[in-house]
Amino acid sequence: MKKSIVKITFVQLLLLLIPITVNIYLLRIISLDVYGQFIFYQSVFNFLSILINSGLANDSLRDLSFHYGKEKFIIKLNEYISAKLFYLGLSIIFCLIMSLNNNFNNILFYVSFTYLFYFFFDFMILYQVMDKIGTNLNINLVSFLFTVCGLFLFVQNDSDIIYVPLIATIPFIIINFLVLSLILKKNSFFFKFNISLLICKIKNNLKIMVSNYN
Repeated sequence: MKKSIVKITFVQLLLLLIPITVNIYLLRIISLDVYGQFIFYQSVFNFLSILINSGLANDSLRDLSFHYGKEKFIIKLNEYISAKLFYLGLSIIFCLIMSLNNNFNNILFYVSFTYLFYFFFDFMILYQVMDKIGTNLNINLVSFLFTVCGLFLFVQNDSDIIYVPLIATIPFIIINFLVLSLILKKNSFFFKFNISLLICKIKNNLKIMVSNYN
C-alpha cells in the first residue's frame, strides 16, 4: 500500500514536471508574444481536461476497483473507455467551433489538439486498479525524457513553437497506446460500445461533477 502511494506521488510529480520543463525552456528561447499565445491555447485544453475528468475519475475508480477480478469488470471498463471517447469527441467538436474565431484559427491551435488525445490516454486509474502503478511511472518517466530531448533538438526559435504540443504529447500517447494494448490483450479485453451504458455513465458523471462544484 505504501509503495503504491509513493509510486502515485512520483507519477503526479512527473505529470507536473513536463509542463514546468516545457515552459521554463520556452521562456528562454522564444519571444513573450509567442509564449503568451502558446500558454493561452494550453489553458483552453487544460480547462477541457478539468471539465472532462471531474467526476469521471472518482466515479470510475470506485466502479473499476469494486468490480476488478469479477465478471462485470469488463463491462465497467467498457463504460469507462466509452465515456472517455465521448468526452474526447465532445472536446474536439468544441475546439473546432472555437477555431471559427480568428483568434484560434491558426496552425498552433490545431496542432495543440494533440493535448486532447494526451488527456484521453491518461489511464492512471486503470493502472491503479490493476496494481500497475510502477508501469505507469515508467511510462511517464520515458515520456518525460523523450519530451526533454525533443525540446532541445527541435525547438530553437519562435517558428518552432508548433512542434511543442507534439513533443510534449506524442511520446506519452504512443507509449501508453502500446502498453495499454498489451495489458488489455493479456486480459482478453475487447472494446464493445454500448450506448445505453454510456448514457448511464454520463448521467452519473454529471451528477458527480455538479456535486463537486456545489
